[in-house]
Parts: sequence; structure tokens; C-alpha cells
Amino acid sequence: MIKYGVLAGGLIAIFIVAFYVFGYEPTSLELTKSENLFDKNITKLNQTGKTDPNAIVTINGEKVPVDKNGNFYWVIDLKNGKNIINVTAKAPFKSKNQTYAIVNRAEDKDGVTGDWDWNNTYET
Repeated sequence: MIKYGVLAGGLIAIFIVAFYVFGYEPTSLELTKSENLFDKNITKLNQTGKTDPNAIVTINGEKVPVDKNGNFYWVIDLKNGKNIINVTAKAPFKSKNQTYAIVNRAEDKDGVTGDWDWNNTYET
């Protein structure tokens, strides 16, 4: 009888760990586009967004601080040309969610321009 209790407890523990790691629904992830995305010379992107509280967010592989409401902010250096900004979020008991933004920075004799576009998030 005891061995069945241990077996059942072990299976429940495995289920809880699997549910925590793989999750049931995707972590919410939203990038914000605002008027203040770029600095004056479009050399830096001031990316903000929102996710689930307690989520772990990475931008281009770097862990980003998330506040208790799920808001995050990160400054990204931009190079001339196409810049791809990869963002992932993973909250406890939810699956990982990813999105990306593309920033095109062009510098020529007429000055500097910048364009920001993003895709829809997708669950992994």
C-alpha cells in the first residue's frame, strides 16, 4: 500500500514539474511602440513591453528586468541597416512566447531615419 502512495506521489510531482516547465497557455507578451522609441540619432532603441508578472523576459538573449505588474524596459544599441530584436517571455505554469521587432536604421547625406515594425507573437 505504501509503495502505491509513493508511486502516486511521484507521478503527481512529475506532473507538477512538467506543467511548470511546459505550461498550459502561452505567456502574454506585448511590445509597445511609442513616440520615444529612438534617441535623437537613432542609435538606441528604448523598447518597452508588458508580460505576465513573474515572467522571465529576454531581449536578444539578455535577461531584462520585469516589474511586479509585468512591465519591462530595455535599451538596445542599433547598427546601421536591419536590426532584429528577439524577445521571449516565460511565466511559471505557462508556455514560452516569442516575438521580434525589426528596426531599419538608415544614415545618408540627408540625415538619419528609423523604422520599427514587429510580428505577432507565437507560442513555442
